[in-house]
Amino acid sequence: MNTKTPLFLAIATVLAGNLVACQSDNESFADPTAPGADPITGLPLEEASPAVVQLDDGSSVPAAASSGEVAMLSPSNYDSVVDEVFAVFTGAAYGSEVLALPPYPGFRALEIGGDYNDSSTSISEVCDNGGSANISLSWSGSRVILNDRQAFFDNCQYDTLVLDGEFQTLEYDNISVVSSGLTITGEGSTKSFSGGVGYGDGNNYGGSSERWWGASELNWSVSSEDQIEFAISNANTSYRIDGGFAHNMSGGFTLTTEDYIVQVQTVEALQSDRLDYDDLNYSPRNWFYSSGILRITASDGSSVLIEADNGDATSARVTLAYDGQLESFDKPWSDWDSVLRAGPSPAR
Repeated sequence: MNTKTPLFLAIATVLAGNLVACQSDNESFADPTAPGADPITGLPLEEASPAVVQLDDGSSVPAAASSGEVAMLSPSNYDSVVDEVFAVFTGAAYGSEVLALPPYPGFRALEIGGDYNDSSTSISEVCDNGGSANISLSWSGSRVILNDRQAFFDNCQYDTLVLDGEFQTLEYDNISVVSSGLTITGEGSTKSFSGGVGYGDGNNYGGSSERWWGASELNWSVSSEDQIEFAISNANTSYRIDGGFAHNMSGGFTLTTEDYIVQVQTVEALQSDRLDYDDLNYSPRNWFYSSGILRITASDGSSVLIEADNGDATSARVTLAYDGQLESFDKPWSDWDSVLRAGPSPAR
């Protein structure tokens, strides 16, 4: 039985009412391709699904991918893009950095009081440049079953970094983080975070390999000299492994790198119908999803479609649309084992 759902939901309610709980197989998610401007790239999201053109064989591809220009997504690079997309779902691409925020020593310096009853403590500091940092810690329960840390930075310089904005993290074995906006500038880059993430690891409950990662209204970016190096925007995602094997993955986001901009959406949530791992006759050979559809569409209209239900449990059907062409083939799930099993490494 999964014991984490009520814990995470309780934490999310305290921090941000819309933080996504990622255990639910039937959870609904905000559509990141809804009309409006992407908060990081500024691109109009309603143009994410361009018109299609008909090929001689009667099939179709996006018009933008038929222009003769080099496609953002193609057989030469689609695999690395899919790896990056999966790493966003699992949290491996950015989760360790977010869970380590904020890089300010006072945030973790406050200690829980001796009697461990519900209480709180706080500090206010003048930063190196005259800015301010206000840190607070509150906790609940005789055994400290929950602790809530909050920080408010106003042009606060610490060492070579300048922090602006607010940040909040709640821990109850699981970890939840939310911010209305936090910016960290210095050491040649600017990092920005807003929205919410949640992390749970079954090892907290006695060695199970269950793990989940979720994001709600997440925006995360790393840029230098006003150029985006890596950014995730409008992310509402859910990812879970159970017993060490695939369980579900769903949601969507916009991913921006130095090489491409793609919009990602599970048309149907990726699910595994594997046997109960407590069954002595169950012996999985590799990671796989048995149902679900994932679509990745680049800003030039080229796209990758991954369909789990292709009649072969060990592979998925991949369809590429690029340069006026459609190409379909089956790809073993085992090729994605390492990236799908990876996750963030929380600083606790």
